[in-house]
Amino acid sequence: MKIVYSFFVLLLLFGCQNNVIFEQTKSFDGQRWNRFDFIETEFEITDIDKLYDLQLNLVNQTTYSFDYISLNVTLYLPGETMRSRDIEIRLQDKNLVWSGEVHDGLVTTHFNYAKGMKFTTAGKVRLRIENKMSKLNLEGVVSLCVAVNVGK
Repeated sequence: MKIVYSFFVLLLLFGCQNNVIFEQTKSFDGQRWNRFDFIETEFEITDIDKLYDLQLNLVNQTTYSFDYISLNVTLYLPGETMRSRDIEIRLQDKNLVWSGEVHDGLVTTHFNYAKGMKFTTAGKVRLRIENKMSKLNLEGVVSLCVAVNVGK
């Protein structure tokens, strides 16, 4: 029975990983995100017949002072076009209960930035994420992970 369970878990893990085409995590020194420390990266789109999902996964300390985080996300697409959008990720509900998964003083919040995104041209996509909070050094932010998956 253990072998069957282990096989099922491995199949599930590897099956999910096949959908991930890009993943990168930026960890912040001292759990502090400086307002001018932009996250910049790029990934490759090779199959324009597929749809893609872009997810942001934020890890913050439970001592983080706000119930949200404000970001600007800009995508520089192949073919010299760009899409930019300000977003606000709610981290707590109206009762100030953390919305994400809480474990050992850390909160992990998943945010779907784009679901079912269609690219019309194959090539490199540059991504830039800017912290739009008013504090110069935003305390309590541990990391931000960007994941691009093939949609289902």
